[in-house]
Parts: sequence; structure tokens; C-alpha cells
Amino acid sequence: MGATGRGMSTYIGRHWRGENSLAYAFWVNCILGNIAIRVIAYVLSDLVVPAMSQDDVSQLEGLFYAAQIAFIAWALVGVWRSAEHVIAVARHTQPPRFAFWAHAARVWVILNVVFVVLASLFVISSL
Repeated sequence: MGATGRGMSTYIGRHWRGENSLAYAFWVNCILGNIAIRVIAYVLSDLVVPAMSQDDVSQLEGLFYAAQIAFIAWALVGVWRSAEHVIAVARHTQPPRFAFWAHAARVWVILNVVFVVLASLFVISSL
């Protein structure tokens, strides 16, 4: 595997383990990553989908939905673990610093998990 592959693997692993700062994990990997996925979906729907059969479109939608769920899981786990690191450090500092944002991030993760589960149930029920 080339250096690029190792670099991407390391990037994915560092986020998964919560080794990035909470701000980076949240703003870059979650927010900007989600925007990038939405742009890709928009471009694909305009450029590729019109030339496809209905069966191919259904398969592409299923594949894209699975990839999006995998991305969301990766992004949320990374934010949760980054927040966990911040909370652990905050416990040992006087006065506790940055713990508010770590707890807020965890609440945000929980709300997103609930939203993803409900949205998935809606999608499954509409099939």
C-alpha cells in the first residue's frame, strides 16, 4: 500500500480513536464531511442518475445510503471519543476547562444517533 493509503488509513483511525481535537473532529470531520457527502450526492443525482435505469438507481441509492450511514457512524464515534478525552483532561485541571463543549458535543451525538435511527426507520418503512 502506498503512502497515500497509509495516510488515509491513519487519518481515519486517528479520528475513530478520538485522537483529533474536539473542534477538528466536530467541524472538519462531521460538519464539513457531511457537507461534502451532500454535494457528492447532489452531483451524482444530476449527472449520473438521469442516464440510469430505475433498477440501477435503486441500487445506487442503497449503496450511497449504506456509505452515508458508515460515514455518520465513523464521524459520530470520533466526536464522542474526542469529547471523552476532553472530559478526562478537564477532570484533572482546576478549574475544569472545556468540559462544557465536550458535554454539548456528546448531547449532539446522541441527538444525531436518534435522528439517524428514526430516519432509517422511515426509509425502511417506505420501501
